[in-house]
Amino acid sequence: MDFPPLAWPAELYDDHFMLLDESSLPDAVRHIRIDDCKGAVAAIRAMQTRAFGQLLTVFYALILTARKASSAEGLRRAVEAACEDLNASRPTLSFQPYTDKVRAWTLDALEAGDERPAETLVGRIMEWLDRIKTMRLNRARLAAGLLEDGDTILTHCNTSGELLLAARVCRAGGKRLRFLATETRPYFQGRLTAWELSRDGFDVTLIPDNRAAAVLSAGKCTKVITGADRVALNGDIVNKTGTRQLAMLARRFGVPFFAFVQEPGTTATGEEVPIEQRDPVEVIRFRGKDVYPAGTDAFYPAFDMTPHPYITALITFEKILKPADLPAGWR
Repeated sequence: MDFPPLAWPAELYDDHFMLLDESSLPDAVRHIRIDDCKGAVAAIRAMQTRAFGQLLTVFYALILTARKASSAEGLRRAVEAACEDLNASRPTLSFQPYTDKVRAWTLDALEAGDERPAETLVGRIMEWLDRIKTMRLNRARLAAGLLEDGDTILTHCNTSGELLLAARVCRAGGKRLRFLATETRPYFQGRLTAWELSRDGFDVTLIPDNRAAAVLSAGKCTKVITGADRVALNGDIVNKTGTRQLAMLARRFGVPFFAFVQEPGTTATGEEVPIEQRDPVEVIRFRGKDVYPAGTDAFYPAFDMTPHPYITALITFEKILKPADLPAGWR
């Protein structure tokens, strides 16, 4: 199955990569040239790439870093510095489990006396990215198994193409689906969801964030599916701000709530995850233009934590997990 643009939003070349600028969508499909780790960090911090796009940016930035190293010791130092810079770019969506992999692969190549350690490292990263692609397709198939013919799915933020992949699996199996996408202010990621689903031929309706309670109470959707930037061992998730209220409303009105998740690492509960506090100006302005009066105060935590009792099931890369199965179910 071909990956849609938001599911694999970058293309790697010898000395740079071209990254889909998600901040320009859907008005224009524009790509940013990234030449080094500094450019990758800037794109991540500016929200020009999001969710899986940020993870792909991290790996591609480390590939460029490796390719520019002129010696074994230079490779070690450059990878270490790049990993530190990338880890500091977003506090909630932690890249450390992935940068730690790259650090370990670097040391493996150096300690083995590899004559071309940079090439070996690049090969390891590319193999891992191929594995991630397979894992994401499998997770989409698992999600498709939770959906039924005639379902109307409410979603929040954007799942980097994975909900679309699941929808394609459903369509191939004869299941008809409808989608409702929240605006997801202040960055309006719902525009991305509406764009990618509609261009693939799916029935999608955009709703204001503050319409969710009315939609759920009126029985106008049958399932809620979101992504999750982090998940804890007990099943708590941390995702784009506004996810918690959807999960609580879904529970109140008897609608199943599902989330795409990665591995939890050692995080015991969602309370342990730091919540990124974005610049309040991002609420006051949109694409550089003030939309509120000068001097208006704003508060913008970019994520919130949804406690596991409000979650029906977690969609992992390998299986469907219910909170009651955790933490043992991770093994």
